[in-house]
Amino acid sequence: MKTYHEKTGELIENPNLEEGFTYPGQRYIGTERVVLEGTVELYPPDGLGYDKPVYEDCLWYHEYTEDELAAQHPPDDPKPSDMEERLKAVEDKLQAAKILLGVE
Repeated sequence: MKTYHEKTGELIENPNLEEGFTYPGQRYIGTERVVLEGTVELYPPDGLGYDKPVYEDCLWYHEYTEDELAAQHPPDDPKPSDMEERLKAVEDKLQAAKILLGVE
């Protein structure tokens, strides 16, 4: 099955799946003339008919944006969450209270 770039429509031989992904779809390739049965004799030479759109099954390639790539690879040293910061503050206050009370 052929793979096309979703924005430019150009054919891609080997899409880099580390920098993007593919998804199934269809691509318009032209029209086909369909002649209605029995109309050639009544309306020579071509008869009556209509143009039928023709599509091919293909894969579309979506290239990741900078934001999508960043979301896939979180930073190595994550910031502490709000809950961790609040817990640390409560522990500090508890330690200070122990010192004031002479427990420790």
